[in-house]
Parts: sequence; C-alpha cells; structure tokens
Amino acid sequence: MPHQLARSLGHLTFARRFLLESVDHYRTAAELAPTAAEAVHDLRNAAHGTFVSTTSGSDTFQLLLASAERAGTAGDGNAQAVALSRAVETACRYQVVRFPTESRATLAIAAAWTARPETAAPDVALAQTAAAAARATGDPVLISAALDAVGFAMLRAGRFREAHQVTRERLALLPTMDHDDPQAAAEIEDTFITACTDALHAGDLPAALSAARLLPADDLLGSHSYIATSMQIPPLVLTGDLDTGLRYATRMWDGWQRAGRSRSGWMIPAVAAAALAHRLRGDQQSFAAWRARARGRGHHRPQPRAASCSGRVPRRPHRRPHRRPHRRACRRGHARRPRVR
Repeated sequence: MPHQLARSLGHLTFARRFLLESVDHYRTAAELAPTAAEAVHDLRNAAHGTFVSTTSGSDTFQLLLASAERAGTAGDGNAQAVALSRAVETACRYQVVRFPTESRATLAIAAAWTARPETAAPDVALAQTAAAAARATGDPVLISAALDAVGFAMLRAGRFREAHQVTRERLALLPTMDHDDPQAAAEIEDTFITACTDALHAGDLPAALSAARLLPADDLLGSHSYIATSMQIPPLVLTGDLDTGLRYATRMWDGWQRAGRSRSGWMIPAVAAAALAHRLRGDQQSFAAWRARARGRGHHRPQPRAASCSGRVPRRPHRRPHRRPHRRACRRGHARRPRVR
C-alpha cells in the first residue's frame, strides 16, 4: 500500500506538472518497492522526470545507473541493458562524464555488433568507426576485437579477400599482446582460428595451412587441442594431402571425445573435409560414417565463420540411361527438329 501510494502521487504530481515533487515521490516509491522489478520501474520514471525538472544530466545519469543495478538484482537483463544504454546516452549528450578512449572504443565495438536485429551481423560502417576508435587507444586487444567486427562484416558481404586482409592485420598484432594476460586470451585464440577460416573463404589454401600450423605451436591452445588439430584438416584435404588430413581427423575426433564431447561448431568443416577425403579415396563406409558426423551428430550448429566453410558433401548423382541419337540425324550432323503441335 505505501509503495502504490507513493507511485500514484508521483504520477499525479507529474500530470499536474509539479515536476520536482514528482521525482521525489518516484524516489520514495523505489525505496518502498516490494520487489526489485518494481523499483526499476520507479527509478526509471524518476530519471525521466529529471530531464525536465532539474535539466541536470548528472541526476538522470545516477538514477539510470541505480535502475540498472536494481534490474541486475531482479535478474532482468533486458531492463538492465536498456538502463545502462540510456545512462551512456545521457552521459554523452549532456557531457556528464568524459569517457576514456578505451570506453568509447568498447562501446563502439558493441554498437557495431548490435546494430542489426539478427545475431552475428555487424554493420560495416559502425565496425570501421569502432576500429578507428580502437586504434586511438593503442591497445592491441581492443584493436583486434574491432577488426574482427570489420572482417566479419566484409565476410557477410561476400568481400572475402578484404576480410582475409583484415585478419592478416590481426595476426600482425599478436606479437604485441601480453600472452600471459587473460584479457588477451580470447583475441589470441580467435585470431588464429579466423586466420584459417578467412583464408579458406578467400581461396588462399597456403595461407590457411600456414595459419592452421600456428595453432599447435601456441602454448595457449597447445598441440593436444582438438580445435587446433581441426583447423589443419580442411586445407590439408583441399591441397590433396588426404593421408595427413585423415590422420589428423582421427586424432581430432578422439581428442574431442576425451575432452567430454563438448558442442563445438568449429569442428564441422573439419568433419566435412574428412568425409570428402574418404569419398575421394572411394571408401564409402568411412565416407558414410564421417558424413553422418558432419550432419551434426553430437555437434552444435557451426560457428558463423565456420558455417560457410563446411558446405555439403554431395551425394553420388543417379545416372540416367544414355539415349542414342537417331542414326539419320547423326549422319546429317544435326538433331531432328521437334514437331510443333
């Protein structure tokens, strides 16, 4: 009852344009709220009220941060994201705080990845803006993260060679990263894997094989990682080294099973390549077994970059009986013209 009364007073005073009083009532309602979700609603109303009651971006900023905190307590990730986004917007529009270059770059990267409703579809222009902001920081980890958005946006646009070139720039950043810093771990692993897949997309098989061979040598993934092994299989098979590719495929599959059969979409291209190798060698039984694995038995759906590398292993086409042309037509050197009815 006290909470509902305070919220109603906030609404009524705002409607009668007692703006300062309205904000105070909403603040009181947030303190009396029976649940965190109710408090989020009241704090958001108070924040919006300060836009016109105090014209103080600082008050609005602090109330939005409080709303985000309570949303996190309530487990409402969407409300928390909205409140934090509005807080950032307020800080920038009203110059409440000055964000360091690292924060601006991080937010720009997030904006590039979330500009479109579909997942894993970064916007090219926003990604390039993020890359420029990241370069201003001089942080190789942030620069690599921004370049990943640029490269993937180009990949989705069918600009495979440009994506491959962007990934080469990411490879050049690896020596400048602290390999003992956990914050760099994700970029190191992703750069190695992306270098393999983007080279395959661009048709640069030597570069794909060269990048794949860097993975086992890196102590972060290790020579016993089934993911490191899987990256070498497609370029080996596509360059004709079927024996080595199949040997690695067996090692990869055994390693994946020992690791607990975790869902790994990155393995799909390697499994499909192993099926292709068996097909090329005429081993139909092994081809069928690996083809079944490639279809997803025990696997997660392919990662976005890996999906277009996996392709489909084709069925053997059914042969149609060859029809011999009419002898007279053959003697005359041309086929008989069909009748028009």
